[in-house]
Amino acid sequence: MGDYRSRLKGWYVHAAVYPSIAMVVVCTIYSVWNNRDYQSEWLTSMAVVRMMFLFALVYGVWMCLLALPMWLNKNERVRNNGLLNTITWWGCPLGNFMAWTLYVVRVIQMKNDSAWPVFIYALILNLPYILSLARTYVQQRAVAIGEMKQTGSLP
Repeated sequence: MGDYRSRLKGWYVHAAVYPSIAMVVVCTIYSVWNNRDYQSEWLTSMAVVRMMFLFALVYGVWMCLLALPMWLNKNERVRNNGLLNTITWWGCPLGNFMAWTLYVVRVIQMKNDSAWPVFIYALILNLPYILSLARTYVQQRAVAIGEMKQTGSLP
């Protein structure tokens, strides 16, 4: 049991914290490139880059908060129930991904050509989490099923 809890901590870090760091770095780099020729009466291009950096940082914290229900898998009943396990791992982040998808579709419908930056930002903001959540989910399900086989509680 203690081994599962330490693994859960590692899975959380790999599913939420590391993607947040990568996303902030990539988003900032893309923002510098995307806004290199930005001109406005109110903002400089560096001000826009700083805003995007701050937005990415806040979004990273938001995604770390949305991933917190995965800690409910410390409870053996949640961990051994495939539906509850999937909901605790994917429920909140998946809702957030769906909201982003709907937003991007709406922007594409309204703006056509100028929607590419929005699509790319949405991809940069969400792809690291989707990939890492999928990888860590598969890993933790394999461990949970292995534990159920050892204890004989696998149906």
